[in-house]
Amino acid sequence: ITQAAVDTAGGQYVINNPGTYSLAEDIVAAGAGSPQSIILINTSDVTLNMCGKRILAIPGNTTSGIVVAPNLRSVTIENGNIEAVQTVG
Repeated sequence: ITQAAVDTAGGQYVINNPGTYSLAEDIVAAGAGSPQSIILINTSDVTLNMCGKRILAIPGNTTSGIVVAPNLRSVTIENGNIEAVQTVG
């Protein structure tokens, strides 16, 4: 997952298919008015390897870092940091 992929998706990268995903770089949320989360996981059986990278928001942003939809199973988020976001979902 790259910053360009997040930006192209309107500021929120949505994971709708099971599998393993990796951050290629730090991901920074845009300014005020950003989506509810930077990454939204909508399916079970997902591993998000942050590869030592960060998900962060610039000051004044009210977005969450990662939101996992309810009632999912086998979702793993590993090897990274979520910083300066309003909430961590």
